[in-house]
Formats: sequence, structure tokens, C-alpha cells
Amino acid sequence: MKPLSIYIHIPFCERKCPYCDFVSDSHESSQNHERYVEELCASLQTKVKQSHGYIINTIYFGGGTPSFIDAQYIVTILETIRTSFTVAPDAEITIECNPNSITREKLEAYKCAGINRISIGVQSFRNKTLRVLGRVHDVRQARNAIKLAGEYFDNVSIDLIHSVPSCKVKISRRVLKSVKHVSAYALTSDKYEVVSDERSIKDQTKIEKILHKYGIEKYEISNFARIGYECKHNLTYWECGEWLGFGEGAKSHFNEPWSDNDKIMMGLRLVRGVPQVLLESKMTEVRRLAALGLLKIEKERVMCTGRGFMIHNQVLGKLLDF
Repeated sequence: MKPLSIYIHIPFCERKCPYCDFVSDSHESSQNHERYVEELCASLQTKVKQSHGYIINTIYFGGGTPSFIDAQYIVTILETIRTSFTVAPDAEITIECNPNSITREKLEAYKCAGINRISIGVQSFRNKTLRVLGRVHDVRQARNAIKLAGEYFDNVSIDLIHSVPSCKVKISRRVLKSVKHVSAYALTSDKYEVVSDERSIKDQTKIEKILHKYGIEKYEISNFARIGYECKHNLTYWECGEWLGFGEGAKSHFNEPWSDNDKIMMGLRLVRGVPQVLLESKMTEVRRLAALGLLKIEKERVMCTGRGFMIHNQVLGKLLDF
């Protein structure tokens, strides 16, 4: 059977963060949640025939803040997926959570429903930075949430944001001992002052060095994991796989071809890069970028160097003429 991923968008939040560009809403009403989930489950059932011959390898609940709504709604969605699709016994099932909305009761419900990966939106281990970002939790809540999640799940991931104006990078070394995956993104929002490229590179480099010290290695431009704990769902995107998206802000890529440029653009996000054959017509530029220390060619694969990742968009621009 062919592999297929499912993305479930839960758009509800306690409060929308000022830097967030995702579709989300601060609906407090449980009636809104119930109606949304009913419509989402109905939408899932419309794709049953199209998914014949496919097996679901990953399911991802993104937001918004999926942990904001009642856990029973998450359970209901998963039950609908299992009755509508063929789900692999070892499917990776992830839910995004915010520290302030994680509870023991929700984690127990998630685990019983088959969720096996938790992604916690920490964003920073400095209270000043959290205030600047408009987050609704503090550092103490973040640490407690990570510790609590670790009691139920082996696979705990955290999100971090760097390059925040007037804020220094800080990572809790104690926390890093208990997480398996870290996503670290530069702040990109027109609502904030833009920091210099030098500052952004400095923050990213500092994070990479700290994570490396704790055995959490870079495998994608902004993602780091212990061996065997790379996010399988996101690899579906970067490896140009197929997925079905459900919910208000979700998109799908199903039964559609990928262009070579798409494969290059996505694949060069990965540390392992892309097969050299994909760039056969661009090898003059590849060799020029390699001479500049931005790309390297190993075992018939082309990949970014550390320096290349730091100016990734410029490298892609040279290769893809944009």
C-alpha cells in the first residue's frame, strides 16, 4: 500500500499570538468546537474512496492550539480516521500543545486514543521573550508541561523561536535531557522589528551548538532530533510525499505530480540533500556554490553546508532562478 499522511487543523486558541500567520481564532464556545469537529469528521468520510490502496503512516494535529479544545474532540476525530482509513499499527500520531493547556487528564486521553508524539509550543525559556511574543504561558509552566508530558510519552518535541528583537536566546539544559526533538525558527513577522542577518545567524548557531552537545542533531534547516526521532510527518512534506489536509486552514497534496524544482526546494531543506541527478542541468551553478562553501556533493547527493543553510534562500535563488 502507498504511504499517506493526514493533517488535521484545529484553529482554536486561547489567544492568538501577534506573530502568528496561521488560520486561528479565539473561540471560547464549546458549541463552536463541537460544530467544527462534526464538520471535520464529515469531511474525513468524503475521502474514503480516494484513499483506497493507501495506508496512513502519520497523523498530525496542528493549530491553532489542538490542546485548547476538549480532549474528547481529539478522540472523536481519531476514531473517525480509524474507521474511515487504513492506519498503520505503528503510525506516528502527533498533537501540538501549549504549556498552559496541557493537563494530566488530556495527556491520558491522548495516550489512550493512540497519540504517541507531543509537540509543545515553548518558544522561549525567558519570560521577557515570552511576553514580547505575546505568549499566554511562562517558563515555569513550560518546564512543568514538558515534565508532565514525559510521564506519558517517550517522544516529546518542543518549538523555539529565536531572532526576537531585544531578547537573548536561552535554552534550559535540564529540559533538553528529556526531549527527543526540537524545532527552532527565526521570528518572521512584519509586526516586529527585523533583526540583522548577523544576529539571526548568531542565534541559530548558538542553538545548534547547544543541541549538538545534548545529542540532538540537525536533520532539516530548522529541525533537530535524537537518532530515530525525526518527525515522520514533516518528512512527508520535505520528501514530497502525499497528504490529505482537513480543517479550516488545511491543504492537501494528493494524486498530484511534484516538479523537479519543488523536489529541489524541499529536499535541500534536509541535511541529506537531494540526488545529484535532480540537479544535472544545473551542475555548473552547483559547482560554483560548492567552491564558495555553500553546497557539497557526497555519494551522488547535493546538500547544503552549514554556511549554505544560513543563507538558504539565496542558495535556492541561484539554483532555481528566483
